[in-house]
Amino acid sequence: MLASLLSVSLLASTPAGIDPWTTPPRPDPTPLDFALLDTDQPLVCTGSEASLPPGTTITNRTICPLGIMQPDLWLTRDLYARDLDPQWLVQLPQPGQPGRVDLVVRTAEWSNRSYFGRYRFLMIFGRVSSVAGYNLRIFNRAGQRLGSYTCWYQPDPVGCVVNLTTPGTRG
Repeated sequence: MLASLLSVSLLASTPAGIDPWTTPPRPDPTPLDFALLDTDQPLVCTGSEASLPPGTTITNRTICPLGIMQPDLWLTRDLYARDLDPQWLVQLPQPGQPGRVDLVVRTAEWSNRSYFGRYRFLMIFGRVSSVAGYNLRIFNRAGQRLGSYTCWYQPDPVGCVVNLTTPGTRG
């Protein structure tokens, strides 16, 4: 079977005074850290997310008894992506730098979604992430980046670029 590889970049919105074609925000090139994702030891914070130092990485197994972690990926997953059963790493924002959400999805279920189903997933999780001050990257278990939702922050998101790479595109 031949797998096509298609990368589509779409501009969700553009901030005033920025030419998106010459200075688009780029996804963080840092590779996905499977060691953090696959650990059996959940991070337990003693207070809330705010008590964690900037740059801390949390996972879908992180427990903070005093409040919901932002972005609220649990609710988003339960409403829109139960079949993909995504796992995530969230790197908290650092001074002058937005946070980052890395979602890892099941390859077979991702492949079974149509292009528009993948795009919808990316847009929903991207919007939830960007409102909380995070950029989003989506990976499969092989570590291939499947998509990204990357924004300019000043300090709120003022424009975002969506990139969807679809190996083996269906429908």
